[in-house]
Amino acid sequence: MSTQPEIKYCTYCDATIRGRSDKKFCNDACRNAYHNEMNKESSTVVHRINRNLKHNRKILSGFLTPVQETIEIRRDILLLSGFNFMYFTHTMVSDGIQYHFCYDVGYQIVSDEKVSIVVDKTIVH
Repeated sequence: MSTQPEIKYCTYCDATIRGRSDKKFCNDACRNAYHNEMNKESSTVVHRINRNLKHNRKILSGFLTPVQETIEIRRDILLLSGFNFMYFTHTMVSDGIQYHFCYDVGYQIVSDEKVSIVVDKTIVH
């Protein structure tokens, strides 16, 4: 009575697998392709959100000069620049004032028409 080893097939491409009995993929390329495909939907969402966050940061920091720590501008100017108030990385409350940040650059809504742009100096550049 001879028992032949069970033939296993690659989870990604269905090629015959050789080697360890617990292998699921025939090579690293199939393993990477399989996992990239499985994570594609969540990666797409994360990339879209990060793109919006970086875009917002670029707009905010574009209004500051290297020597300025804060500037007050009209809210409609931010909107016309393509700023999206729905995307920010975190909020911070300082002296009762709430700030919304896109990484290290943030804003405070001063009024319906005004926004104050600030830099978080506690984040090391």
